[in-house]
Amino acid sequence: MSFSEPKIEDLFIDNEPTIYDQLLQEANGKIEILLITRHSGYTLEERSFISIVKKVIKELCCRRIIVLTDDVNSLKDFLPFLLAKNLPSSFAIANSDLSYLEKEQQIRLIANLADLTAKLEETKKINKQLNVICKAHSNVDVIPIPFTKHRLEHLNKYRKKSKLTFGEIEHIIRDTTAYSYWVQDPFLVAHKQEEIFLIEPFSFKRNSIDEEIANILEEKSTQSTKIEDLIIIQLQSYLQFEGGNVLTCDGFVLIGQDSIDKSISFLIEQGILSRNLEETVKNEKVIKLFGILFKGDKIIPIACSSCYTSALKGKVNTKIGDRQIFFHIDIFLTPLGRLDKEQSTYYIGIAKPYYPKSEKEKPYFFSILEDAFAEIENNIYAEFTANGINNVKLIPIILPLVRREGTTFDVWHIASYNNCLVENSSKTIWLPSYAETWGETSFYEKDVEAPFKELGYKNISFIGDFTSLMKKRGSLHCVLKCLKRSQLIH
Repeated sequence: MSFSEPKIEDLFIDNEPTIYDQLLQEANGKIEILLITRHSGYTLEERSFISIVKKVIKELCCRRIIVLTDDVNSLKDFLPFLLAKNLPSSFAIANSDLSYLEKEQQIRLIANLADLTAKLEETKKINKQLNVICKAHSNVDVIPIPFTKHRLEHLNKYRKKSKLTFGEIEHIIRDTTAYSYWVQDPFLVAHKQEEIFLIEPFSFKRNSIDEEIANILEEKSTQSTKIEDLIIIQLQSYLQFEGGNVLTCDGFVLIGQDSIDKSISFLIEQGILSRNLEETVKNEKVIKLFGILFKGDKIIPIACSSCYTSALKGKVNTKIGDRQIFFHIDIFLTPLGRLDKEQSTYYIGIAKPYYPKSEKEKPYFFSILEDAFAEIENNIYAEFTANGINNVKLIPIILPLVRREGTTFDVWHIASYNNCLVENSSKTIWLPSYAETWGETSFYEKDVEAPFKELGYKNISFIGDFTSLMKKRGSLHCVLKCLKRSQLIH
């Protein structure tokens, strides 16, 4: 890769030039296609997630919902619900393999799955039922994803060696967590007319198979017979990023500094970027590459001093970044689009730390949090000015701190309202609610609504109870991935 005159094809593993026009913007246009993933757990948290997703689907009037799951039982939860709403839907059943286990563990796991045959039979029954449903409902498409042939042969070999009594294995549904909730992160979305491009980072390491999502969707989009105009193309970039740390706006992109730093480290490891360059030069070169990846949009790094991030680690129950206040910028920033009559000013919601009025005094780390956000705000305006962009306005959105008594010490949580879903064309915003569990947050919702009402949003909804997910460091925006919006504006 040459940094003197880098080309867009230099950024991708397959070295093929990309033909997408632009990345999907966060706020512009009506949401048409949403992607949801879920795994096969049946814990209280999982049931809570199902309930939340149903509420989200009920609120949103998008054209299509795609549910990607590793568990056929998920269909029992979602399919009747979606049919009742008459939503075009696609269900991809990902039957995952056991290659992540050692050979001995594979044998032991298969041998211990006494209900495997029953599960396979249940799958067959469900598939038969789905085939009937598909014939009756032309808007529903079921996309099974079977084991590859060599993996089946591999497992059947051990089945015979272990002298297991049931017959040939047709497929295995992994008995552990497969997809995570966090579908926002494994890739970015770009478009050219009806083509959808899913742009992946070089590596995406999590305790899940989320890195397979883009590949699965690309493979199965061409096999779908009932999903109209859905052409998905997977691309893998040399750069490092996560979807929640990249927010695409109108002519510029907000990106967390941690993603830039990880890209620098990776390019140095690959011998593409010189280790001996000054830090500012490395930063500039990688920002230039992100600019090429984003089709010439201005890159606005989101960062704060490491003295703040190091001081805040362990103080609140969320992950603190290395060079940014939280690990993903969608926790504290919300692109809102151009909302004034002249369509000149671009508005961005920014979190404003807020402590409960019921507390007698501020948390001891609160001033550090305030100072960090003050620096972030100043840095953002400075970056816009340096890029010749002067028509941006930051709007404060309260970020309440919620205290819960711990066994040995009190635990502070954040309740992010920035982690929401926006449609500025319909002046609609869907916000996560935490009131069912964190009752005191219900008193803050009017304060949360106020700036959106001032900007002309007419439809403001608080959805579900996202407390359990917020404790896991994510909320509404993290568990939904918009694949397509109408009225794309650039």
